Amino acid sequence: MAKIDFKKYAIILLIVSLNSCELFEDYDKLTYFKVEGVGYVYNWYTKEPARDAIITVSSSFEGRGYSTVQPDHEPFSSDKNGYFCLKFLKRTHKSNVVGYTITAHDSENKLTLHGGILYTPNEIKELNILKLDTLWLK
Repeated sequence: MAKIDFKKYAIILLIVSLNSCELFEDYDKLTYFKVEGVGYVYNWYTKEPARDAIITVSSSFEGRGYSTVQPDHEPFSSDKNGYFCLKFLKRTHKSNVVGYTITAHDSENKLTLHGGILYTPNEIKELNILKLDTLWLK
């Protein structure tokens, strides 16, 4: 019977396990800025609060090419008074966020915020809270 060198196998096993940790790393790990974006959203025509409007923060990532790291788009909804509170993604797994676009639409998807609001992480991290202008859905 061949003599087994357990030290050699233990070292090989240790090297393989250390190298494979990155393969199984949590790809859903998200890091957010402590800053929240707050504001109100209204219907342009009725001037009423847009209840249950969907405000979406779309994050653009550094050096992504065509690979997909989720979430690209995070939806937040307004309350009955049109008030909303957003979070800003700082990093996901190994991709840094380089920009944000904020868009909005009503719950029935009939009215939308025309254009979008653009921010960079440098603008976000300098703030304690981001008070967005009132968003008007047309």
